[in-house]
Amino acid sequence: MNFKFLSAIVVLITICIGSFTATKACAQADKVAALEAALGETTVAEFVETPLVDVCDFFRDMHGLQPIEIDKPALKELGLADNPAITVCIQQSLPLYAGMRLILEGLSADLVAVPKDDRLVITSAPKSWCTVRYDVHDLVAAAAKGRAAASKPEAEVLRDLIANTVSSSSWKDGGGKGTIAVDKDVLVVQNFARQQWEVRDLLSLLRKELTAEKEPNLKTVGDKVRSAAQRIFSRGDTNVDGLISGPELEGYKGFDRDQNQQVTLEECIQYVRDMKIAHDRRK
Repeated sequence: MNFKFLSAIVVLITICIGSFTATKACAQADKVAALEAALGETTVAEFVETPLVDVCDFFRDMHGLQPIEIDKPALKELGLADNPAITVCIQQSLPLYAGMRLILEGLSADLVAVPKDDRLVITSAPKSWCTVRYDVHDLVAAAAKGRAAASKPEAEVLRDLIANTVSSSSWKDGGGKGTIAVDKDVLVVQNFARQQWEVRDLLSLLRKELTAEKEPNLKTVGDKVRSAAQRIFSRGDTNVDGLISGPELEGYKGFDRDQNQQVTLEECIQYVRDMKIAHDRRK
């Protein structure tokens, strides 16, 4: 067997391995994309004392998901049984991710569903760090339509909007760990699951707003939410100390998301955004 023949075999094997790896990567990317699409599908469901495993199986079959993993040690850490019973009725059509969030928060405020590659994992909030790629080409195109060249690409405007309106203290610029990278018309977001769901909420709101605006503008939509929240916060913060607390809390308890007996401007922004999304869904 001569050297040239051996070299040809090595080259052929290398090509085959490379082709297999590329095919495998494409298949995995398709599965991740399928999960992203499924999370945005609307869902309606009713469960009465239904074990969590059966609930997961229902959503898997209904939306064509990969098996949903349950982190049983995490459930134990939260004081829950391995397979807790769920009673809930989702009467209005909600996106799957919002329906899952509603169900899990009914068991524990710290129980979340995390997108991990091509599947969902149910675990505790502190263990829910993840990376999600959001395709925002439609938002970028809608915002740029009919506008002159902007000083900053629309995808970067969108990145800044998310960082300023979704749990701003959770991002690096606000002292947290979260990051948002722009990859053309894709936002690569690293944060905990709760913040990822809030990013999805904001993107959903923007998609509805931008299609309704005659001259769509990402910054304008974000400013509307922030301005409304600031007005609400200013009325409640009567002693102007940057918090709504003590006697000021009367009438503002619904804004206290983490139940620590005080409301921040960030919580007001999140409340206004959530209320607007809920209002839009009822239309």
